[in-house]
Amino acid sequence: MLTTRHRPDRTGHARSLEVDLPAYWASYLINGDASGLDADELEEARQVVDYLAFSGYRIVDVARNYDPETDCYDAADPFCGRYDGLLTEMLHYVCDHHPELDQS
Repeated sequence: MLTTRHRPDRTGHARSLEVDLPAYWASYLINGDASGLDADELEEARQVVDYLAFSGYRIVDVARNYDPETDCYDAADPFCGRYDGLLTEMLHYVCDHHPELDQS
């Protein structure tokens, strides 16, 4: 089960979404580099990507925190959470809405 949160844009419309997924999937989810995943992990990550695409969303980044002292955005720190019943380091991933993908 995916944990999701809608992220409203400046007009208040929910055009992006945050999903919580394992941190070690980041290279595949954002850059398409599956070299750090075994076959089962890759299949599971692909299923998540396909599910999101079916709903019209594509993962584009990890959530970022704004630091006013440096005027920069840094990747949010991983947090401890559960995925598929197992405790693991997780990240908040940002998904943009792409209506052309929506098949729901």
